Amino acid sequence: YLLTAGADRCIRYWDFLAPHKCYTVSGDAPGGRRSLYEGAPHDGPGPADPPRGPANLFLCRRPPSPPTGAGDGGAPSHSPNEHRDGILDLKSVDYPVKGLLSCSRDGAVKLWR
Repeated sequence: YLLTAGADRCIRYWDFLAPHKCYTVSGDAPGGRRSLYEGAPHDGPGPADPPRGPANLFLCRRPPSPPTGAGDGGAPSHSPNEHRDGILDLKSVDYPVKGLLSCSRDGAVKLWR
């Protein structure tokens, strides 16, 4: 598995053996539609390169956002658990508790258990 994070303020868990088990740890809109994950066959970086055997390309598709001005005046809704700016780093920790630390561009540091 792999955990990723970035400028989109999402932390994602990727399961390379089963794309249907991938999920967004933090960053999907609260009460909104969840991101969709899928795997696609991929033979190599380009047609000039010889195929290296079957590999998988994993995709995360975010559902379309509702039109601005619908319901809440278009203001973005944030869960208190998600980052409000791009995530810069992830770190697995075992002490004092087992979890995942994330830090974002706005200086927030969060512990995920």
